[in-house]
Amino acid sequence: MLETIVPSLETAKQQAKSLRKYLDTQNIPISHSQCLEALACLYGQNSWNHLSGLLGKSIKDKPAIRLPGVEEKIRGVYLKKPFAGKVIKIESIAKGELRRYAIQLDEPMDVVESELFSNHRQRITAMVNLDGYSVTAKKERNNILQIQG
Repeated sequence: MLETIVPSLETAKQQAKSLRKYLDTQNIPISHSQCLEALACLYGQNSWNHLSGLLGKSIKDKPAIRLPGVEEKIRGVYLKKPFAGKVIKIESIAKGELRRYAIQLDEPMDVVESELFSNHRQRITAMVNLDGYSVTAKKERNNILQIQG
């Protein structure tokens, strides 16, 4: 699988223009909006509107970090414990500055540190910034979840 680098919104638009120009040289007529939709598909999103929302119109100089798309494998640390799983849903929030990830774990994880009882989770949901760290509703990093590239 190809590594996906999260582009800026302007870079994504330029990629769509380049795609249209290339397809035109191959005598494949396609509209700019169709190129935007195709680009969204390449980045693992359902539509250009969804992708552009994730990229955000006001975000400048995003870090080039690999954030997995829907149905992709994911690794990271949750409550100081390593995990592996699959992304089952991504929502764009806060004008694309944050994403809400829903992750199905490969194996259930005990999220309690007590020896007296346990609580196993198979699914994790968290708000994540573009650096791959979970954040609070005030966009402050809380280190509950860290996505590893």
